[in-house]
Amino acid sequence: MFWQSIPRSLALLAVTAGMLLTGSAAASAAQSPTGVDDFDFTSWDATYEVSLNDEGRATMHVEETRVAAFPDFDQNRGIVIGYPESYQGATLNTTILSVRDENGDEVPYETEEDDGLLYVLTGNDDYVQGSTTYVIEYEMRDVILAASETGVDEFYWDLLPLNSTQDVDSFHADVIFSDELAAHLTGNASCYQGRERSTESCELTGENGTFSVTADGLAAGEGVTVAIALEPGTVTQPLRASRMLPLTYCHTHWVAAQPYSRSSGGSRALR
Repeated sequence: MFWQSIPRSLALLAVTAGMLLTGSAAASAAQSPTGVDDFDFTSWDATYEVSLNDEGRATMHVEETRVAAFPDFDQNRGIVIGYPESYQGATLNTTILSVRDENGDEVPYETEEDDGLLYVLTGNDDYVQGSTTYVIEYEMRDVILAASETGVDEFYWDLLPLNSTQDVDSFHADVIFSDELAAHLTGNASCYQGRERSTESCELTGENGTFSVTADGLAAGEGVTVAIALEPGTVTQPLRASRMLPLTYCHTHWVAAQPYSRSSGGSRALR
């Protein structure tokens, strides 16, 4: 699977070509000549807790902590993150639980649905500058599907998007299987990093049902994908799940974080 391209950038430039700039508006434009995409993530950490519900179907609870390094002037008001609402023909029942900062305080956000994706739009009309932390908590189901090519049940997931427009200095993720699932792990697991179709491996360690992956210095457009095998028949399959595709051709997952700004009236505008 890979991270789909976001079909829109929820961004509005503060000024347009040909407008006369005066005072602070002109100074801000001079400081930010290339747009709201110009920031990086100093760190990106995530914990994926995978378990079974009462029906024996795979569920996942995720907490992502992303630290954005925005410029020290008025350029960004937040980020937009898109998550899929279906995977291989199965409904994921994607549910956003909260968005918080590093202190546990709530960060304002809204959600929108568009073309099979659930968007999380953080922030309000206030600009954010410097190091800014977003902790996104959400849940999904039917995240382990039967892979017909290998004959196993497989957790095959893009942990870091392939189409991010920001560099990521430090990435770390833990995938934690419940005891019930851990008992059925086959011991086969792989991790790949880089651009789409990359076969470059990344460091993946696993013990007692917990897998950890670390990757540093990732450029924009480079992702991290894991494939972890469980014994066939471990998970009750969703009725609409289709045949899984080979590793380098499985194309579905959520989209990367994108920055945006709002108009003076508070509405979002398309670029």
